[in-house]
Amino acid sequence: MKKSAIALTLLMVLTSIASGCTSPAANHSERPFGDMGGYTAPGQHRDAAGASDSDQKAVNPIDVQEPFHGVRLLDRDGTLVQEWPLDSLTAYQPVWDDDEDPGPGMLVYSSDGRLPSNLQQNGSISVLPQPKWTPPKVDFANDFGQIVQYADRIVRHEIYAVHGHLELYRVNTQSGAAYKLYEFARPVYGVAASPDNSRVALLVASDDTLGPDADLIVLDRSGNKLLHRPRVSYLSHSDGLLFIYPLAWNDNETVTVPVDGYKEGRTRGVLHIRLDRMEASYEPDPSLPAVARRILAQHAHIANETDIAHFAAASGSPSSLYAVQLFNHDVWLVDILKGTAFKAGVGYPLHWTKDARLWLAANRPELPVYYNGW
Repeated sequence: MKKSAIALTLLMVLTSIASGCTSPAANHSERPFGDMGGYTAPGQHRDAAGASDSDQKAVNPIDVQEPFHGVRLLDRDGTLVQEWPLDSLTAYQPVWDDDEDPGPGMLVYSSDGRLPSNLQQNGSISVLPQPKWTPPKVDFANDFGQIVQYADRIVRHEIYAVHGHLELYRVNTQSGAAYKLYEFARPVYGVAASPDNSRVALLVASDDTLGPDADLIVLDRSGNKLLHRPRVSYLSHSDGLLFIYPLAWNDNETVTVPVDGYKEGRTRGVLHIRLDRMEASYEPDPSLPAVARRILAQHAHIANETDIAHFAAASGSPSSLYAVQLFNHDVWLVDILKGTAFKAGVGYPLHWTKDARLWLAANRPELPVYYNGW
């Protein structure tokens, strides 16, 4: 029997862990494992754009050629670095490849179920190989229509993949050879590789109803189970919908998972879970800084909280560079240090690279945007 789930709402943008798999470390409070809280991904906070009486340096908008459907890579000044005209894209996921520096690249999934393509900052595009999967006993599809979910890292031409959202494989990206490592009793919500690719972390549905709770399971590269912690992650959604949860390793002993506030009475945020001891720290989602809102309000002429749909912050603690999407889909780049703001295009800001380049998605209007990242 085939089960599928079609998302009724957009998957939250989590997830933008700066510089690969790291999250801001400020204000992390250690507490016993199990004292957990809520989640909104970095880059997905909606906030009011406050008015400003101070004069800010004006910048002329970039000459943007629209409409464009595909993915663009922009410099921090809005200059086009690369673009990939691609049709029918619906899901995006950052991926770190040890052959490419600085990262990340971007895995892009199409709405027709094809295997994803890997975009790199040097302008290359490659389609992941078609492995010979074991026919699954039960065939699950996730909320954007895919039955294969890839991890966020390629090391020595190997990447972890979950086929049918039940079976974990290690896949060679050159030969297409696939090695089955593990079969789960319930569908996988999220998958991420350790920095050296020696371990893989997975969020697995805690209940047969495909509810909001997820267990954390860590395996080694041979499929041996190293750790299982129940109900560490939860995102509010209707039962029966197979949502993809962002998941990443901060370092070799810390995994970051999303949490909603509906259980603990907190705002949305992330939980940083220590694998080497029973501890976890909660971090609420960030807000767009007031100074960035004032600069944006002056140049984009917005004044209401509902005008801002999403933002992505470049790496830095604190960040001074933001890509802000308005509800009309205009994307503005705001530089706090320079006091500038300008329209950089139309679409959805995905992720900043280590060297402050912006991945920007431009979907067809009828297609949703799902972003599985931090």
